[in-house]
Amino acid sequence: MTRFTSILLIAGLFCFSLAKAQTEVSLQINHKLGDAPFEMLSTSSNNMGLEFQFDRLEYYISNISIQHDGGTSTAVEDLYLLVDAGEDTQVDLGSYDIESIEGITFSIGVDEDVNHGDPSLWAAGHPLAPQNPSMHWGWAAGYRFLAAEGMAGDAMTQGFELHGLGDINYQQDGVQLEATAMEQDGKMLIQVDADYSNVLFNIDVSQGVISHGETGQAKRGVENMVANVFTGIVEEDINVAIQDLPLNDQFSVYPNPSDGPVTFALKVENSYCVEGTVEVLDATGKIVQSVALSSGAKSVEMETSGLYIVQLKQHGQLKASKKVLIK
Repeated sequence: MTRFTSILLIAGLFCFSLAKAQTEVSLQINHKLGDAPFEMLSTSSNNMGLEFQFDRLEYYISNISIQHDGGTSTAVEDLYLLVDAGEDTQVDLGSYDIESIEGITFSIGVDEDVNHGDPSLWAAGHPLAPQNPSMHWGWAAGYRFLAAEGMAGDAMTQGFELHGLGDINYQQDGVQLEATAMEQDGKMLIQVDADYSNVLFNIDVSQGVISHGETGQAKRGVENMVANVFTGIVEEDINVAIQDLPLNDQFSVYPNPSDGPVTFALKVENSYCVEGTVEVLDATGKIVQSVALSSGAKSVEMETSGLYIVQLKQHGQLKASKKVLIK
C-alpha cells in the first residue's frame, strides 16, 4: 500500500467517523396558557387581567437556526412549520455534528421569497399547501403569520380575531432563545415553552377585536409572538432548582430507566410520617398520573416510552422532583 493510498484511507475513515458522530435533533413546543397546559376553550387572562378563550390558534415558524458548541450557528434549511396550539408539536430538525446545544432562533411567519408564491404548488400535507381553515390571505399579502381567534368579555360573548401578516412584520431571527437539549431515544431534544396568554399582551379584547392585516392589533399579535410568548428550557437551571428542593434526597424513583413498572419511595426519618401526592408529567407538562404517597413506596405502571418528570407535592407545594426514562 502506497503512502498516498494510506492517507486516502485514513481520510476516508476520518470522514466516516464524522458522519457517525451526527445526532438527530428535535424541537418540542410545550403549548401553555400561563402555567397550565394549553386547551382550546380554556379560560385564561392576559397581562391586563382580561379573560378570554381561544378556539383557534395557528402560526408559522421558519428560518430556524441552532446555536451549539461554543457559539456555532447551524441553519435548518428549507423547513416551515405550521403550528396548531391545540395539537402536540414535536418535529425533527435533522441530523448534525453537534455535541452541545446552547440556543435556538426562529422567525414567526414566512419569508418574503416564499410568502408570495402559489400555495397550490406545494404537495398536499406540506405546511405551505392550502389549509382548512385557510392560512393564506392572497397573492399580494401572502400567508397569515398568525391566526388567533376566540371569545372574551362578559360571559365570553365578544368575539376576537387577529390575523397578522405582511412582509413588513417578518423579523429575521426574531425569536432568540437560550436552550439546552435533553437526550431522548438517542436524539437531542430542544424544548421551548409557549405561553399563549401573551399573544394578547396589552391587547384589550373585552369588547371584541377584529383585526386582519399588517397593522393595528393584528400587527401587535405577531409582535407579541416574537417578544413575549416563547421561553427556552435550560437544563442546568432545572437541575439547580431541583437540587434545592427540601425532600429531594428522601425521594427516589426506580428503576430508572424502566421498561414500565416504576416505584416511588419516600424515606422515613425519625419515625416522622411525610405524606404527599406524586404527579407524573410528560414532556409537554401534562399530568399523566397522580397518586397519593405516604412514607414508604408506591408502584405504578408506565405504558408509553419517553422521558417523564416525577414531582412530589405537599399541600400543592413542590417538595421533590426526579426524571425517569421509560424505554
